[in-house]
Amino acid sequence: LGRYIRLIGAHQSITDLYEARRILEGWNARLAAERADEGDFARLETCLQRMEAHAGSVEKWSDADLDFHLAVARATHNPFLNVLLEPLVGQLHDVIAEGYLVPGAVERGLEAHRKVYACIKARDKEGAYTAIIEHLTDSEARMRAVHPKK
Repeated sequence: LGRYIRLIGAHQSITDLYEARRILEGWNARLAAERADEGDFARLETCLQRMEAHAGSVEKWSDADLDFHLAVARATHNPFLNVLLEPLVGQLHDVIAEGYLVPGAVERGLEAHRKVYACIKARDKEGAYTAIIEHLTDSEARMRAVHPKK
């Protein structure tokens, strides 16, 4: 994935990456809202607590953020969806770390993750889908600020 991004350039790869994320993670959020169990809720809560605790550390924040997205995939209880998201994790770590540097990103990111979690816990499939799509759209906008079109 990293090689592909270097070949086509950062701006186009951002478009492709976020398109793939919206497709995959939108459905992950819907299914998680339908299928998550108490263990999944606990994992998601732990990720949120780690994000709150590490808001001052780009490395630890990024790890907790990625773990949240993987926990949503795991909460679908469809192992293929988790496996499909895992290859993006290395690339996403860099994306999250870069987006973290944009002023206000941590606060907006934490609020977005809380909203996704609340919808999943409330079994609100459409709300979870909308919340993750809004979060990914905001994240993509931050990445475009870091990597403007040339």
